[in-house]
Amino acid sequence: MSQSGQWRAWTALAATSLAGLAGAILYWAHTGHVLRQGPDSYKIAEQEARLAGVVEMLPVDATVGYLSDVPFGKADGQMYFFVAQYVLAPRLLVEEKPERRPRWVLGSFLKRPDIEQIEKEHGVKLVKSFGRGVYLFERTP
Repeated sequence: MSQSGQWRAWTALAATSLAGLAGAILYWAHTGHVLRQGPDSYKIAEQEARLAGVVEMLPVDATVGYLSDVPFGKADGQMYFFVAQYVLAPRLLVEEKPERRPRWVLGSFLKRPDIEQIEKEHGVKLVKSFGRGVYLFERTP
């Protein structure tokens, strides 16, 4: 290879290395900025703490119904459901419906629920209130 060919090769290598380094620095800076703005926008850590008692009580192979005062049809209702589903995994969290009646039912409420009404309407009994709007019910035979 001629001397000008070697110079071109070294120049190309240096340019490529600098471009890669610049990309890494920009990526790192952008990622840090995003994480500072909202490290846990879905509040998964908060829900893990909120649902920890339920996770401890339920068998890992359980199918669990889900009741909430936030309708599933709204974006917030879906977010609360999917985050609870993530936290309870590998347990299967499903929407509580008349045709689907699992033994265990998680109640997750923003407002204080009428426990007697829930028990009557859904055929469940309160097992435990964990505070912060979290209740575990069991289906009665």
